[in-house]
Amino acid sequence: MATHTTTRPPAAIADRSILIVEDERLVHWSLARALEKAGYVVRIAETGAEALAALSDRRFSLVITDLGLPAGGGLEVAEAIDPATPVIVISASQELTSLAENPKIRNRFEKPFDLGDIVSAVARLLPL
Repeated sequence: MATHTTTRPPAAIADRSILIVEDERLVHWSLARALEKAGYVVRIAETGAEALAALSDRRFSLVITDLGLPAGGGLEVAEAIDPATPVIVISASQELTSLAENPKIRNRFEKPFDLGDIVSAVARLLPL
């Protein structure tokens, strides 16, 4: 159970917190570094169960989730999120096209993706 949390001033935590739900360590590490560098506060969950526990602890400004996760899938995580919280889905699978009608999902990225594209999508949803 690897959960990564960064520290920033309380105001930033309230307004710019992102939960990354991704089981591939290189992917979540790269995403976290890029988003932290852009000024966001990041927490990582490697399984669906860890994500659900994190979501029960606090509200996040945005969630980035993989679809294929151990211990609960990304769609289960997306369904547990407050409807006002935007979700970005990342996946190596072709399931991304079936998510077009889910109003919570604001963006979809197929792996491999460009980190800059995700940071730009986040910046549009959570401007600094």
